[in-house]
Amino acid sequence: MPFVNQENAGNFARIFFYALAISLFLCGFPLLLLNTALVYLLDLKIKNTERIRFEQLEEKMLQVFPHSKPESFLKEMLTKLMKKAERQKDPLRFLYNVLPRLERKYPDLFTFNIFDKNDKLLVFRNQITLRTVKEKFLLALRDLYSTGSHHAVKEQGFTREVFSSFLGISRDFTTLIKTISTGWVTCSNGQKNTWFYHHLSQNFSVFANVHKRGTSPIMGIRKYVYSKNKSDVQIALVDMHLWKVFSDNEIESIIQEATANYDRTPQSSFTFKNRLFSVSHINSRYMLVTTTTNDYPKFAEKAIFFSRLFSILLLVLTFILTLHLLSQKTLPYLSIRLKMIFLFLFSSAVPLILLAFTAIAYLGEREKFLINDALQQSEKTLRELDARFPFAGRACETQLQNICKNAEISSVEGFDKFRKELINFKRRYKCESIVLQNSSGTEVDFNCPEITKNMNKETRIVKSSLLHNIFIEYCANENITIAKPESLKKTEAITSFSGFDPEKAAKDFIGFEGFLSPIDFGPNHYIVAFNVIRSNSTRPTHMLYISWDKKSMMQHHLSRSISFKPLDDGSELLAVRMTPFFQPVQTLNPHNSRQFHTFRRVFPCFPEKQFTNEFMNFFRSFILTQRISSKIITYKGSPYIVSALPGQYFENIGLFVFKPLSSIKSEVKSLSFRLILFAFLSLGFTSTLGIFLSRKFLLPVHELSKGIENLQGRNFTYRIPQLDNDEFGSLAVLFNKMTESFDEINMGRLVQERLFPSRMLDNGKYGIFGFSRPYSDLGGDYYDYLSINEKSTVAIIGDVTGHGIPAAIVMAMIKAIVTHSASGDVTADSLLLSLNKMIYSTVNISRSKRLMMTLCLVWINLETDQLVISNCGHTFPFRQKTDGTVEMIETSGILLGMRAKPIYSPLTITLNQGERLFFYTDGLAESLSGIESSGFAILGNYLASRPKLPLEAACRDILENHPLIKSGEHLTDDFTIMMIERK
Repeated sequence: MPFVNQENAGNFARIFFYALAISLFLCGFPLLLLNTALVYLLDLKIKNTERIRFEQLEEKMLQVFPHSKPESFLKEMLTKLMKKAERQKDPLRFLYNVLPRLERKYPDLFTFNIFDKNDKLLVFRNQITLRTVKEKFLLALRDLYSTGSHHAVKEQGFTREVFSSFLGISRDFTTLIKTISTGWVTCSNGQKNTWFYHHLSQNFSVFANVHKRGTSPIMGIRKYVYSKNKSDVQIALVDMHLWKVFSDNEIESIIQEATANYDRTPQSSFTFKNRLFSVSHINSRYMLVTTTTNDYPKFAEKAIFFSRLFSILLLVLTFILTLHLLSQKTLPYLSIRLKMIFLFLFSSAVPLILLAFTAIAYLGEREKFLINDALQQSEKTLRELDARFPFAGRACETQLQNICKNAEISSVEGFDKFRKELINFKRRYKCESIVLQNSSGTEVDFNCPEITKNMNKETRIVKSSLLHNIFIEYCANENITIAKPESLKKTEAITSFSGFDPEKAAKDFIGFEGFLSPIDFGPNHYIVAFNVIRSNSTRPTHMLYISWDKKSMMQHHLSRSISFKPLDDGSELLAVRMTPFFQPVQTLNPHNSRQFHTFRRVFPCFPEKQFTNEFMNFFRSFILTQRISSKIITYKGSPYIVSALPGQYFENIGLFVFKPLSSIKSEVKSLSFRLILFAFLSLGFTSTLGIFLSRKFLLPVHELSKGIENLQGRNFTYRIPQLDNDEFGSLAVLFNKMTESFDEINMGRLVQERLFPSRMLDNGKYGIFGFSRPYSDLGGDYYDYLSINEKSTVAIIGDVTGHGIPAAIVMAMIKAIVTHSASGDVTADSLLLSLNKMIYSTVNISRSKRLMMTLCLVWINLETDQLVISNCGHTFPFRQKTDGTVEMIETSGILLGMRAKPIYSPLTITLNQGERLFFYTDGLAESLSGIESSGFAILGNYLASRPKLPLEAACRDILENHPLIKSGEHLTDDFTIMMIERK
């Protein structure tokens, strides 16, 4: 790359372009890669941080969510209160003081009943009604806890009267007795929902009816909503009916806007106004919100901004430094070996480092992508499993329709065939009951125990009434009239028990012939199918009713859909009932009649599995939130992703899939191994290439560097050993030839140095001395001074154009002519004429290769003390007066060798005693030239600033302290100075 001076705008533009290109290559490209990698890594960090913060919000919500359920909060509160009462010396007095305050704090919420240690009801706030029923109910509960079996309750006379008085009559008796052992049971549903709580101890017992109308989610989470947390997680409760936010006033408006945005685009977790939100519905009215600040994106933006600012500043500084270096005439010395090492490291290490960062980020992103993909696949698997249930009955419906279509039950053979088909149908589809009813509403007896199932009287009557009402509606559509038997009218008496109206339901089911339809009989849930059987005259004669218990049907479908073996990808499916059964735990002291059984919750699952603590923690949080959830847990000693989905069609069933992470870990591990192998191969390749380059390039460079050191030490006899037959080998041959010529040039330099005067001229009146520092070994500057005779002395200084051997030859010829002319009768004009003739006619061979010379001749008349200055294109001399001031003496003339005759205008001056004349070549002035000032003016000021020393010392002082030489830079031209002083 050429390094040029700023002589014109073209050179400056070239230097500017070179500096910009070098800066962009050495600094801009790596910084661009680093900034790209930084943006990518920060983006990953933002996503990871948001994921972690969302997990923290989920954990906080799981901590608070149970308290948002009034029944959970109230049960926990009452349990703590009763345990505190047990620790009192007089628990009854304690309860009489505390319970009224609790009723005042929560009006219209509690109704309490207190029993003493003898299980006698005490009067509490004038509640003395149903004393016998309550005491009998308490006795039944004690028997339940002491035996651990609900059968003992019936034996103790736990009748409908007791049942309905406390727990309502719309619940299944057996299930309710099993549930009541938890101490908390729902008595009635809907807006009038009431819970029943009881606590039994040795010294007292308490019944509490808790009324829904006095509850609110805020009562349980008030301490979380309005308390100042140590963390920055804020909790809020949103009333979506009133659009009111229960939370800290500082973020109330933000939560309102966020929940409004959530209402438009529902997402369980989202970002809004630099905050992270996690939302979960408590019920159709209330929503629980957890939120925290999301400052990391701002930090990332600041980091990216400052990184880019730093990169721009570094790039600008690099450009300025490069531009400064390229603008210099000479650059600082830097070994080519260091340059090659730097370029090698830059070209290999920087990409490898960037590749390593990118690979690490890619591996993390790849693992997260695979996990997210696994989560999506798990969710898809669960949704497909859930969606299969509505389609599970299609084959059942088709077969049932075919059986009824081809039925010929009027004959004995046809009835037997029909009965066999129904037996096979029941075996295959596990139906609960099959009823065949004729047009009179009478049930046909199959005389087959496998088909007939015993039902209680009330249920059978309701089902018969429903079936006949459907038959009536069906025939009415065909203009056939069927009378309703009197025996079925008594269903009106039990409608209040079942909560079911057969006549109204019949109109709803009339259009669903042959299809499976859901139906509820009180607390029981069924799937039923109705089919009409016609006689040969196509007149409907019978109605077939088939029912399945909905839970049994779901379990049957799950058993057919869920495999006991893992799937192809190692995943395992699991279905868990989210409503637990309660099993009694054996008492520690069975001899104590007042020792109670305890009950543990059992969640039936299919297929049966042993749950780990990690899964149970996940399962509990899933039951609370009732939404799609996922977590990484340890299962079978390995990490698994467990995903959960609340069944939409499988009611009250949680669907789970365990997907092993081993395949993901194996893929990431395999990918890591391949990347590490690729990195080692890349490192090995670059290292091998570096070693090869060092041997092929650095060794020849070292030999050439050693040769240059010998040249600098003027050891011209050193020769580089033979190298490979390439450019370096050719360069070594040329170097050896060059050193041979340098030996001759060195001899020429020694000869040239002898052509200059060896000592100062001192004739008593004037002193003359000169000194020269050539640009190269052979220079073109010339100075001389000698006495012509006793009356005259001549001093000459000149500069041959060019450098090297041609200029040195011309300088030697000038010396010869001057020396020869001084021995005869010579004048200044004749001497200049002889010099011009020699240069013009002898040296200049052609116009393209012309040599000329600037020359200034001073003829000193020792008698008159006059100095005649004849300047032929040379630099103007300076005159230093006795007061130290320096002025320029301007003369005119053209260079010698330009014309056939010299053209100049002699100037005669007289020096006063102590005054000096400074003569110099153009190198001293041109090296000081600046943009705003001339080099000659600067040189004049420089000469005036130097101390007034003897001539010889003054000449050496001027050259040695010249700014260019002082800076250590290489000379750009020959430096020569000559001084004349009048004593």
